[in-house]
Amino acid sequence: MLSFANRAVGALFLIVVLSACGGNSDNNPLPDNGNNQSSSSLPDESGNSSSSSSSSSSSESSASSDSSHSSDSSQSSDSSSSSSSEPEPEPDVTTPDAFSFPTVDDVPPGTEVESESATITGITVPVAVSVDQGEYAIDGGEFTTEPGEIASGQSLTLRTQAPDSANGIREVTVSVGEGGATFVVRTPVDDVPPEVAIVFPTPTTATHAETLTVRGTAHDEMSPIASVTLYVENDGGVETYEAGSENGFEVWTAEVTLAPGLNTVSLIAADDHGNETSLEQSPVVKVHQQAFGVPFPDNALAIGERFEQMTYDPASERVFVSGMRGTHNEVPSYGFVTAIDVSTGKRSEFVGPRPPEAEYWPLSITALGVDSARNRLLMGEGGALEGVYAVDLDKGELSLFMEGGTGENSLSRATSFAFSRDDPETGYLALMFDSRVLQVDLNTGARSVVLERDVDKEPIFSSPVSIVLDPSDEGSAYVATDQDRNSLRRVDLATGDSQIVSFEGYPHSYLDVAWLEDIVISEAEGTLYVGTNYIGPVPEGMHRFDPASGQWTRFLTFEEDVWEHWRSARMELLDEAGIIYLALIHQESFPTRDLTFGLFAVDMTTKEIVTISKSFFPID
Repeated sequence: MLSFANRAVGALFLIVVLSACGGNSDNNPLPDNGNNQSSSSLPDESGNSSSSSSSSSSSESSASSDSSHSSDSSQSSDSSSSSSSEPEPEPDVTTPDAFSFPTVDDVPPGTEVESESATITGITVPVAVSVDQGEYAIDGGEFTTEPGEIASGQSLTLRTQAPDSANGIREVTVSVGEGGATFVVRTPVDDVPPEVAIVFPTPTTATHAETLTVRGTAHDEMSPIASVTLYVENDGGVETYEAGSENGFEVWTAEVTLAPGLNTVSLIAADDHGNETSLEQSPVVKVHQQAFGVPFPDNALAIGERFEQMTYDPASERVFVSGMRGTHNEVPSYGFVTAIDVSTGKRSEFVGPRPPEAEYWPLSITALGVDSARNRLLMGEGGALEGVYAVDLDKGELSLFMEGGTGENSLSRATSFAFSRDDPETGYLALMFDSRVLQVDLNTGARSVVLERDVDKEPIFSSPVSIVLDPSDEGSAYVATDQDRNSLRRVDLATGDSQIVSFEGYPHSYLDVAWLEDIVISEAEGTLYVGTNYIGPVPEGMHRFDPASGQWTRFLTFEEDVWEHWRSARMELLDEAGIIYLALIHQESFPTRDLTFGLFAVDMTTKEIVTISKSFFPID
């Protein structure tokens, strides 16, 4: 009985213990061992209950419970963690990787220059692009200055204009998103002085004037010209003069004062960067201030006693003048050609008296023309032989080029040559006594008539003295004759048709006693310059005619007290220099008075006149 009570108490104790450990009979029943009784629920023989199996089972139950709780907690935690750890969106990257444009050096001033292309990387979205001091282009597209957008992987090219002068730098700044770069362009360092020239007067001249306007040019490849200073040295010392200009010294002028005797003119030019020319390397002109009637540079080989014609050879810078000698002083008559060096004024004999062995020789040379393509001087004969001769410009050898004759073959008193630039095989020849203009094959001498006298056409064409081709239309020419107001015509060289050039408004007062002597044409201006001959005591001057407007203007007026009895104007025009070479003779009453010949240079810009060569020929 007592033993049963003890076992009941033990069982009750076990239940209490299990409850304390978190189990209960309802929710956590003991594991079924087959008889629904615990193997440890009975006390042992000593009266103490055995708890080893019970403890082990309780421990496993607790561990299982803990494991289950832990697993549920872990799954709940993992679920919560998975929900809260999704990645945040990446922020936009608007700062590109570093990029650059190589500097470009020694770019000619004012030149447009492009950079190398740079590829934009490192940005994640399109970004703004803008430029300062230049233009940009994306992927080779059009250049622009307007703000735009650029994306990663696209290329960027910059463009700008180099500074207008040397020693310059231009920086083109481009902004790309939060980044950017600079493109640098540099012009060359200028350490070279300007190039300078004195165009007028020619290197050695004379004048009776006390002042002279000097004209020249200055050029600097990289920098603006800052100043041109002239130095005039004479017996009185050295004076300086600052040149003036209206176009940055591209063309400049300076009026200088001359002292009697030799005046040496030189100059120094400086650019904006301080580079100066030196007097030692300066162009130099020598101007002799002397009385007008004095020969210059000397009286050797005087021109006379009958002056006829002149022409200019640009290759050798010589003027050729022609005429006849021997009509006075009891010497045989012969045609002559004198060469004048325009740099020195020195005269030399080019064609002289007829050699005894010569089969033919011109008696009077009345037409001259330089056939540059064949390096020869053509001479038209105005005497009895009436032919055209050729002289080699280097060797001086003379040969008959075109033989005259009668009728259609007549070459009676040739007066003027003209040469085509478009067709170097073709030339033209004016014949005064035959009243014809011929087209000439310069290789064979074959000729055909372009224009001739026709009594059925009014006004009648007669006595041509000068012909020039129109540089704007070489199919046309201007022909001057010695016929009062109908003395200038424009001729169609293909058809021979001609039109009278209007003399309305022709500004001279000697119409009854003057006639045209020579004409030259300026390609640069498209204008004609007209020289006249006068019976009156004073030549009125030179005139200019503009074919486009039909207007005549007075170009040059001669001083009465200086130019009295000067006449027989012959001219050559140098377009590039803007100079007219003018040949005149002075003779009060031909042929009984002494003759003075003068070759002058006329500045087409300033209208100054200087003497290149002058000689006095006494007539007994």
